[in-house]
Amino acid sequence: MDGDRKAMYDGWRKDGAHSKEWQAVTKAFLDHAFVVEPGLVVLCPCSKCENKWLWAKEDIEEHLCIRGFMPNYLVWRAHGEHGERVDQGVDLHEDHDRMDEMLNDLGIGVDRTAEGPGQLPPEVEEFYRLLDASDERLHDYT
Repeated sequence: MDGDRKAMYDGWRKDGAHSKEWQAVTKAFLDHAFVVEPGLVVLCPCSKCENKWLWAKEDIEEHLCIRGFMPNYLVWRAHGEHGERVDQGVDLHEDHDRMDEMLNDLGIGVDRTAEGPGQLPPEVEEFYRLLDASDERLHDYT
């Protein structure tokens, strides 16, 4: 879709008085999502579901009206789109939450690539194991 997707965020209002542009982009999204994935349910991109749960079209429309779109979902990857959009003023790094950068900032002097037993305390090794496990996909819908 070539429309201005910044309206997905700029046009949404908590009080429900969404802009006409937001309504148009949301309708275009719903039409696109249910054409690409024909069926009764698709992943919901609202700010709560964040493409983790399958819902019917009417439910997704309600979720988007109440909660808005999840942050930085300008390229509808979970709904069949590929590539990057170039919309000015909007961060396109939707899969990058900078958590690793913050942890690196806090762990100055800790080498995660160090090998050999006993170089890191066991609780730190467990933390990094859990952190690495959090990056693994559980199934095709995560």
